[in-house]
Amino acid sequence: MIVHRALSSREVSSGIGVATRLFVWKKALLLITQRPWFGYGPETFEKAFRPYNLEYAKKFNDYVRVDRIHNNYLDLAFAIGVLGLSAYFLILLVFFLSLLRSFGEDTDQNWRMLSIGILSGCVGYLVNDLFIFSVVSVSPTFWSLIGLALALRGKEWGEV
Repeated sequence: MIVHRALSSREVSSGIGVATRLFVWKKALLLITQRPWFGYGPETFEKAFRPYNLEYAKKFNDYVRVDRIHNNYLDLAFAIGVLGLSAYFLILLVFFLSLLRSFGEDTDQNWRMLSIGILSGCVGYLVNDLFIFSVVSVSPTFWSLIGLALALRGKEWGEV
């Protein structure tokens, strides 16, 4: 069963899973190009995707209401535009550069181990976001890790 599912995930022209995600991502990119700067607004993907629902139903023999892109970065670009997505990436970039700089400069082994844990948790979350959207049950953990690192380092983080 597991081998069959793994092999079927390689089939991108029909089926479920990977193929459906790729279909939605392709249509989402098309929609993003129509309103690239500021997006469509939060929670509007289901309405914007409606013209593609019939095509989706015919292709996958499955009628569902597609309400999310299942890629947080595309979801952000769709909702708040490329400018909003860029701001999100800038916040992450500043945080990661600060964390890495602090990791390189600090000789306290406890802080270094905690930094590695925080870095690992954040990177894992960001990789997961390639295949899912940010949800209330998971997203606060990510932002709490960033907040924890900021709180532990105090004023030193202001020197970014």
